[in-house]
Amino acid sequence: MVLNGREINYIDAQLKMACKAEAQGNQRKAEQHFILAEDACERVTSENAWVQLINVLEDAEQGVKI
Repeated sequence: MVLNGREINYIDAQLKMACKAEAQGNQRKAEQHFILAEDACERVTSENAWVQLINVLEDAEQGVKI
């Protein structure tokens, strides 16, 4: 699948919610959001979509480091 803005936003939102839940000490909720993001990532098949996804994941990683 080629990612459009909607899929990218969905994965990004799930990662942000997972990081927020983890920061609040809610590991169960964090894991649920990570699983949803992971499931969405597994549906990515095109090289262009992977490039977009890597950018989203790098942005999420930067958010965690702040």
